[in-house]
Amino acid sequence: MVLVEKHVLLIRKYTLLLILVMLISGCGADPGGSSQPGQTTDAGHLSTGPAASQTESSAPEVSETAPLPTMSTMVPSGIEKADSVEPAQETHGPTPKPSAIPEQTPELTDAPIPSPTSPASGPKTDFPKDMVTDDDLVLIYNDKELFLDMKKEDLISVINCPILNTEIDNSFDESIVETILFEDNTEAIITGDTLYKLTVRDSKYVTPRGLRVGDPVEKLIDLYGETEFIHDGIYDYEHFSGYHLFDVTAENGIVTEITIHMVM
Repeated sequence: MVLVEKHVLLIRKYTLLLILVMLISGCGADPGGSSQPGQTTDAGHLSTGPAASQTESSAPEVSETAPLPTMSTMVPSGIEKADSVEPAQETHGPTPKPSAIPEQTPELTDAPIPSPTSPASGPKTDFPKDMVTDDDLVLIYNDKELFLDMKKEDLISVINCPILNTEIDNSFDESIVETILFEDNTEAIITGDTLYKLTVRDSKYVTPRGLRVGDPVEKLIDLYGETEFIHDGIYDYEHFSGYHLFDVTAENGIVTEITIHMVM
């Protein structure tokens, strides 16, 4: 408020000074009505005679109730303007609130959330009936998988059982065939240092569907379905490739052997 009052007093002072200059210039005008060359009025235009003088001499006095002239029109050139306080802009109605930034959420997809893999811990239930797949050509022991084409040393490490006998047949031109018989009566045929055929006769081995030696034939049919290839108590199940790569032997309605093998 003090700054504004100082501005008002300064404006009034220059206004009175300007009026005084205008009156003096009007009194010194020529009687013939001509103005001196180069003489200008407060508006910056050349005076044109008695009419201009009469207009300048009849300038109204400034009253306290009259609207005050602005700083841009009343402060003479060459005098620096004091810093003015800009009035706050008048607003109507409630102050608008800033729009809230929407919280970004991760895009949802229909893809399933991946889960960490773990060793097989139970039978699977999503297998087709009356046919076996690559997932069936596996036997599980101590949560570790025995699968076709695995290395001989890995097979022996997983079974971890003393070897009773080993037979080697080198009559084949392409590779040597090795038959290994373990103490638990498990039999493995190795060709080219990889597993070609595996037959288990102990209940400690289980198939991915949950079949073990000692289970009834009814459980075999319930897990794998009926098969038309049955001979001498051997149930042959067809692989989707067309070959019979999964065999189960039963005696007196009880499973005694489970075999997985590659194409013979």
